[in-house]
Amino acid sequence: MLPTGAVPFRFPRRIPDARKAEVSVPAALSLFAPHLGAVIASTVFGTTSTIVSGLITAGILFIGGLLINKLCPMKADTSQLDDINSASTYSWNKVKSSVVQGGALAVTYGSYLTAGTILIRHVKVVDNDQYLLMLLTGGQGLVNSISDIKINDMPITCYSDVEWHCELGSNHQQPMSFFEGKTYSDQSLSFELQSDGSHDAKPEDWCYAITEGNRGSGVEFLFEFPSGLYAVDNESGDLSDAWCWIEMEGREISDEEYYSPTFDIRNCNDWYHLDKVKLEEQKTEGFSVSYTFEGFSYARFAVRVRCIKDAPSQYIVNKLMWLQLSHIVDCDFARPGKVLLGLKIKATNQLSGDVNVTWIQTRNHIWAYNPNTSSYVQQPATNPAWAAYDMIHGARNIDGIFVYDGIAAKHIDYDAFQAWAERCDAWNLEFNYIFSSPDDLWNQLQIPEAVGLGKVLIRGTKVTCVYDQFSDPVQLFTVSNINDNSFSIDYLPMLDRANAIEVTFINKLKNYQKDTISVYTTEYNEVGVIQNPTQLSLDGCVSTQQALRYAMYHLNQNHYLTRTVTFTADIDSLACTLGDQILI
Repeated sequence: MLPTGAVPFRFPRRIPDARKAEVSVPAALSLFAPHLGAVIASTVFGTTSTIVSGLITAGILFIGGLLINKLCPMKADTSQLDDINSASTYSWNKVKSSVVQGGALAVTYGSYLTAGTILIRHVKVVDNDQYLLMLLTGGQGLVNSISDIKINDMPITCYSDVEWHCELGSNHQQPMSFFEGKTYSDQSLSFELQSDGSHDAKPEDWCYAITEGNRGSGVEFLFEFPSGLYAVDNESGDLSDAWCWIEMEGREISDEEYYSPTFDIRNCNDWYHLDKVKLEEQKTEGFSVSYTFEGFSYARFAVRVRCIKDAPSQYIVNKLMWLQLSHIVDCDFARPGKVLLGLKIKATNQLSGDVNVTWIQTRNHIWAYNPNTSSYVQQPATNPAWAAYDMIHGARNIDGIFVYDGIAAKHIDYDAFQAWAERCDAWNLEFNYIFSSPDDLWNQLQIPEAVGLGKVLIRGTKVTCVYDQFSDPVQLFTVSNINDNSFSIDYLPMLDRANAIEVTFINKLKNYQKDTISVYTTEYNEVGVIQNPTQLSLDGCVSTQQALRYAMYHLNQNHYLTRTVTFTADIDSLACTLGDQILI
């Protein structure tokens, strides 16, 4: 929250190192060209004339600029485009969960499909069956509901042996019970444990791994026999047991040791024995086993594993894979203020490959400060005007205390946003969206602005808004208050105007997938008419009817706006503001 009376400012972005040369070289040329021009004028032409040195300086700047642009071309900054293209909220691809650390915390308005961000993904083995434990966040709370949960595009009720629990983002929510008070940090591995069949363990048979974190108190190993574990009698063909020994060792690693440039895990000593287990099975299908070791001091762990088994052959199947190492933190986090969805589902014979979880997340209200009553009131989050207000102010109710992380309410024109919201209600304009990627506030405000046919702007010391509406003219401009020789009329060409609009939006009737509809003028299919369609995108719209009305609105704009008038006037003669209607 900002201090009382503070107004936030955005500092200029630091120039990346790769572009410093692109900025400094032209600056250096501009600095030294006048001096070089004066030297050439005096030594070559024998004159100190300012005109001659100025012409030579201009030539140096022109030729030097061409050389700089050729040798050091300026590169377009596409970082914002990369963020937009990689966002999963509005894409032709299916919505997928994010796994990027340090990403933006999603903010919800209305109802929208999301796959969230994966916080924990852990595979646990119970009685030779694999269970997938997942914890996902839908972003900032508080929301009203989570519904329509699907796993790989199938309703969660289609799966057996599944538990799920959601928290809507309150400050008093509890940890997920089926994580058993533990937090897992998993590392995927793909070691095949080898043995030459001599029944003797060798130092070179060890496979090594190190946990990523340094605050865990336990480790868990996950092994898999992908083809089963069995032997076949070479005479009768009968199945019999095959055996395999798995030996596990570990040691703690200090940060000083880990970050040392000479550190080599294979040269470490002081390994302590964790366990040595024997598996003897007659299973022809793949299965998994896991072993957990807890109760250590908080540290980073190095572990190593090796096996002893018969050499694989056509009569013995015992391929063994080490697939996962989990670092266990003996603490379960509640994560207050975050929307959470926890899942525990039996993966054996149900899930394979990537698992994508989606759900519909709904937030019905935002908090807006009403200066007329000196209190916060709830407003609909589906209204584009109030969504824009919340993006600017960002108020939250924490146990009856209101805090905000944006611009102070006294710097926002509440009455203007309320009038805009009433116009959106009258026109049945709804806004449903989840902001899931970082961007500049003014860029993100363009999304509710387009849906609500309005614009947020700064007027003096306050943030206010204008919107398309029916109103009476507020001022008349004539020759008495228009500056001399400033009046002009531009007639817009009619020939190349669009006569069809293709609107792209998210269709909630198609499971919140991207959809496109087309709207045509009455003359579109007439003989001799040049078909000239144009394309528009309407983020935040999930209704076909609303997208159709948006397309018709722009077609009418395109049809009836035939000329523009430009003039200037003294500031003292202005009695209108941006968005007002005037007479000329």
